[in-house]
Amino acid sequence: MRKLNKNLRPDVDEMQVKELREKLIREISDCQRQLSELKLENNQLNFAKMQTLKNFISARETMLRNLPSYGI
Repeated sequence: MRKLNKNLRPDVDEMQVKELREKLIREISDCQRQLSELKLENNQLNFAKMQTLKNFISARETMLRNLPSYGI
């Protein structure tokens, strides 16, 4: 019998969590790539966009850490 995560609601499907985890990882990677490109441009006009990307990455990383794990 599978051990249930105490933080997991019964209506949360393991496949949905896996799909969300993969989506968050893709979004984080894409934003990190965009951020790297902006840093290479070294243009002060991009500061607001850089800060937005940093905040977006941070929020997605927090969401990723808070997802239930299924022995991953």
